[in-house]
Amino acid sequence: MQDSWLSFMPTYNNYLVTLSIIVACIAASSAFFINDQVKRNTLLSHTTWLMLAATTLGAGIWAVHFIGMVAMQLPVAITYNKILTIFTIIPAIISSFIAFYYINQPRHTWERATISGFFIGTGITMMHYIGMYVMHFEGVEHSYQIGRVVLSYILAVLLSIVALLIYRYLYIKRGHLLSHIIPALLLALVVINVHYLGMSAMQFKVNADGFQRHGMIEPMDMTFISLGISSSVTIIAGLLLATFVVNRVFSHRLEYYDSLTGLPNLTLFTKQLESNFKANAIAAVNFDRMTEGACNYGLLFDEQLLKHIATDLKARLPGLTELYRVSDYTFIIVAQDELATKQMTDILTEYLQELKDGLAFHHQIFKLPAVVMMAKTETMQTFKELYSELETIIDHPSTSYDFSFIYYDPAYHTLNFEGHLLKDLDDALKSGDIFLVYQPKINPQTNELVSTEALIRWIHPEYGFLAPPVFLGILEEHGRLQCLTDWIIEEVCRQLAIWKNEKPVPQVGINIPGPYLTTNRLFAQVVAMTEKYNIDRNMIELEITETSIVHSIEEATEAVLKFRNAGFDVALDDFGTGVSSLSYLKQLACSTLKIDKSFVDGILVSEKDRAILEAILTLGESLHMQLVIEGVEEQEQVDYLIGLSDHLLIQGYYYAKPMKPKELQQWYAHYDLVGSGGHV
Repeated sequence: MQDSWLSFMPTYNNYLVTLSIIVACIAASSAFFINDQVKRNTLLSHTTWLMLAATTLGAGIWAVHFIGMVAMQLPVAITYNKILTIFTIIPAIISSFIAFYYINQPRHTWERATISGFFIGTGITMMHYIGMYVMHFEGVEHSYQIGRVVLSYILAVLLSIVALLIYRYLYIKRGHLLSHIIPALLLALVVINVHYLGMSAMQFKVNADGFQRHGMIEPMDMTFISLGISSSVTIIAGLLLATFVVNRVFSHRLEYYDSLTGLPNLTLFTKQLESNFKANAIAAVNFDRMTEGACNYGLLFDEQLLKHIATDLKARLPGLTELYRVSDYTFIIVAQDELATKQMTDILTEYLQELKDGLAFHHQIFKLPAVVMMAKTETMQTFKELYSELETIIDHPSTSYDFSFIYYDPAYHTLNFEGHLLKDLDDALKSGDIFLVYQPKINPQTNELVSTEALIRWIHPEYGFLAPPVFLGILEEHGRLQCLTDWIIEEVCRQLAIWKNEKPVPQVGINIPGPYLTTNRLFAQVVAMTEKYNIDRNMIELEITETSIVHSIEEATEAVLKFRNAGFDVALDDFGTGVSSLSYLKQLACSTLKIDKSFVDGILVSEKDRAILEAILTLGESLHMQLVIEGVEEQEQVDYLIGLSDHLLIQGYYYAKPMKPKELQQWYAHYDLVGSGGHV
């Protein structure tokens, strides 16, 4: 008698089906979130993050498949090969890794999205059908409808491509939660589609003679499968939690600790300043720039030396002290009580002597000029109070890198200093302690001296050389800066009158402080001085910064136009260092655009710096402005800049340092004779 076969369709447990959908969504979202860490600077490598993302998605695909199998109800016993069942996760992980690798390439194109989608779709499909292969349905024959199998694969690949394209687009254009949710839902749909559409492609037949129907049963051994599903879900949750923890730890480390030395950084120190934390003393160990190491051994040597110094200092310091690295060459130490302060003082005194004798490093002896500064109190003071006193020492012009140990003295470091400068200003102008130097601006195409910039200098009989930011700030605070500017204007005009009879300097730029630009006094002064010394007005260029116009763009625009109409040139100085330069450019009638040194320093090594500089030059040329590049120091920089524009002027140490009038004449005579430019 011939066997008779009955066809039947499986039924599903709706609760488990819902669970499989939820797991698919969580796994896909988690995988995208973990993959995002590839784009960040974290403790783990990019490859590690890719592997974790691929493992998360692979575990999710595996879990969805077997949850779906547990949800399926058949009237027969189902067995499976446990070893092969475990290994079915491998195709899902490998394909996910390859897909995430391609999706994270710097230039994401639709071709790469297609490749990525192909691998994820293929991996999900392989996971499902290999998973079905390792399962055995006792007493049941099964076959596939090829059309539905192909359809499930095509849909898997296409939906994966769409999901990855949307992910990349939303991440770049939006960068918020949607960049995870929408692609994750699509990818979850891929996983669900492959499993349940693939299951619907199966046709089951049972031998009617050997089977007595008692309704649908669940004879499948769920112990191993349940353990595997639980493990997959645990892996997903664990990797997601680990990502959060790693990010939290690394973000804290990155924000508050110096990456080179591992010491607390300026950010953490500043945070302590704003707290009510109290201390007994604060000291700063400040090194001069380690040019000897950088010049002779390279920047990497400097970093190694700084790490050595940080390690050495930390090892020496006693308990109840905290060491910070607040800048490249400055370390700050906080002592919490009187004993720690005494011990710290003794240690730093000894350390200074060792530095003076020479620091042993890499079997050599190095001279590192340094200074130690300390502010301390008999009673406890807040960080902020002590650091304010320490800053006064740091900024004081008498502080030098001569291996000295300087204690804060309020009589000397604060009132005495400001009072002396204000009192000595008039005498300094008469005696010549305050004087002007001039730095040339050169046309690199013709090597012609086109202009100079007047810069103020002050050699104080007691404090020595005073950096302009030190005394200009004090003069501005006490209302004396306009008087000094008037003196500069007259001094420049007097010097131009002398140069007219000797070797002519075509033009001199004068820096104009802040709100002085919009005053009638400034206009009257430059007009009066050019007339007094019989100077053509176009020989004066007023250099203004954004601080001159930030208070009122309308008044500044009117003032600039007034100077231009009167025949004076006006330059916008330090362009790009403020916050609104582009908006000012279209309103101000400036004749010259001076580009700050910060845009030049990195052009030889940074593609981004080159792109920014080229954009600024293009903008300036389109506005028909004279372009001046400041701070040029190297031949390679000059060669590169010449290739960018034919209308540049270059100002910097490559051609000449700021010089006194007689020095400038001597330099110009030699420069004119050589006619080559650069280091003459």
